[in-house]
Amino acid sequence: EWGMAATIRENDYVHKFLSMLEAINPDATSDALNIAPWETDYLTFDKSTLDPYLIGKDLIIVRLGENVTYYSDFQNQYKILIEYMQSVNPEAKFILGGQFWADATKELAMQNVANELGFPFVTLDYLDLPEYKETLGGIVYGDDGLTHTITNAGVANHPNDLGMLKIATALFSAINFTRKSEEVTPQITLLSD
Repeated sequence: EWGMAATIRENDYVHKFLSMLEAINPDATSDALNIAPWETDYLTFDKSTLDPYLIGKDLIIVRLGENVTYYSDFQNQYKILIEYMQSVNPEAKFILGGQFWADATKELAMQNVANELGFPFVTLDYLDLPEYKETLGGIVYGDDGLTHTITNAGVANHPNDLGMLKIATALFSAINFTRKSEEVTPQITLLSD
């Protein structure tokens, strides 16, 4: 229920981002949704399951890609996903985020879609460095409230708390806060993997 390798729920990038948002506007509402199933099978993913998270939102942030292991038609399928979201909520602003792990093929595909659709793209692959990753032997809390030692190299390759903060800060920096405080309270959805 939170970013793998964050020491606690509040330290993953989604929760860090949401706390930054709440600091600017405590009345803002938000949803976060893990759409890793799209990454693992984007050809059959039921996009209509996203509708409740898209309708009525002012800003939609899409940050995914790490779990994509095949590239057949990826750019086109990513574009179809974003265009679907846009069709459900044509009034929303979109920010598209790149991957934590460097992969030039996927990154370029997502950047191309962002450019084609005129959406900001937040590159994150510069964070794919040891200082932003967890380590084997690192300690994290689990849903059970107990501490757990990271013994899996795949888990250790995920962003540590500093990496999570850097991702949140990069995404947050892409938001253009031009609204006056007396205007409508923003409603945001963050779709991630």
